[in-house]
Amino acid sequence: EEEYRQPTVEALAKHFPELDINALNDFLNENASKDKKSSYKRFLQELSSKDVEAFEEEMKASKNIKGVWFETEYQRIYPFGNLASSVIGFTSAGNVGTTGLENYYDSVLNGVNGREYGYLTEDMTLERTTKSPINGHNIISTIDANAQNIVEKKIDAFMKESGAKNVSVLVMDPNSGEVLAMANSNSYDLNEPYEDSAI
Repeated sequence: EEEYRQPTVEALAKHFPELDINALNDFLNENASKDKKSSYKRFLQELSSKDVEAFEEEMKASKNIKGVWFETEYQRIYPFGNLASSVIGFTSAGNVGTTGLENYYDSVLNGVNGREYGYLTEDMTLERTTKSPINGHNIISTIDANAQNIVEKKIDAFMKESGAKNVSVLVMDPNSGEVLAMANSNSYDLNEPYEDSAI
């Protein structure tokens, strides 16, 4: 409704200057028409909790700021940066494993979201059903961080010394077959997989 639109857009622009106001207005115009497609659209991601809290405070204080909500998404953090990057792999939006162990064990690592829904019975009684979330599982690899670190440093040194274009190394325990280190010459920071070239 028009009485909420301008105050909401102004508050969003104030708290989130990176928001494309023209795209937001186009979306609102599109949804004001009779053949609207959807009233749900993501405009920004990875917002700071400080900015979100400030906007929510203003929204609570005003009766004219409406129709905006924030979703919490989980993000994997890789404390060792580029160590064993090709082995571990990374996740893309929605916590979907894209490469490496993240991809291979995606269905094991990711749990199932919970949900609550309701319906009206014949006598107009509201019945609610809640499905609890199910946590994902953990995996433990046999990769030894020290061995992996040594192998990656040796690969870098060998590449500089020899001029090789690609190098791969696999270190295994001959008694058990456990993989202790697995590396190649194209590593990247798992926390920012799209920032550096792994080619």
